[in-house]
Amino acid sequence: EKGRFYLSEAVKADYLPAISQMAEFLIMGKYGFAEDPKLGYELAVKAGDKGDAKAWRLQGFCLEYGKGQRQNLTAANAKYAKSVELGDKESVALKEKTDEIAKVWESAYGGNKDAQYGLAVCYANGDGIAKDEGIARQWLLKAADAGHVKSQLLASEWLIKGIGGAKDPETGVKYCEKAASQDDPEAIAVLGYYYFDGKIIPQDYPKAIASFNRASEKG
Repeated sequence: EKGRFYLSEAVKADYLPAISQMAEFLIMGKYGFAEDPKLGYELAVKAGDKGDAKAWRLQGFCLEYGKGQRQNLTAANAKYAKSVELGDKESVALKEKTDEIAKVWESAYGGNKDAQYGLAVCYANGDGIAKDEGIARQWLLKAADAGHVKSQLLASEWLIKGIGGAKDPETGVKYCEKAASQDDPEAIAVLGYYYFDGKIIPQDYPKAIASFNRASEKG
């Protein structure tokens, strides 16, 4: 109780180490302080502006996990980079972990279909973020609906196999057809296989042969 009181008084006195420590306690809900990540983030910004390296790491943590702030891996990576620049060794691994996903996060949310595909791959592989095939599928579909060929082809496979959600072979074939309509050789060949196999769409050998020939021409 006394420790919390003295820490609060030190924060009021604008003592930098206390501000940084209080920020951590509020963000994490530690040592008897009620969790308040929004206020904790504000204190971390204040301490960071005064040159505290750990405070920049705390800002990155909030942005990485959406604690008190909207989740933003691009911004989180930048905060970790600043913390590393100021000498915080614990931030080195955090920055490296988020390097790849940081390249695509903000652009994906801004509607860039290439970035949306990249973010889907990050979620699918657990690259810089917790693996989540459901979210990966959502981003694949966003990019596929925007006309991204690789996303259309991969979304087709995931829908047919039921990866990241329920099976939907009918819609999966449609995405494959969309990719094929953009003259993607792989998509054309896959569509030919579907016609040849006859398990997903009605068997049609002439269409299968035509697709294989067209894929060979485009490839």
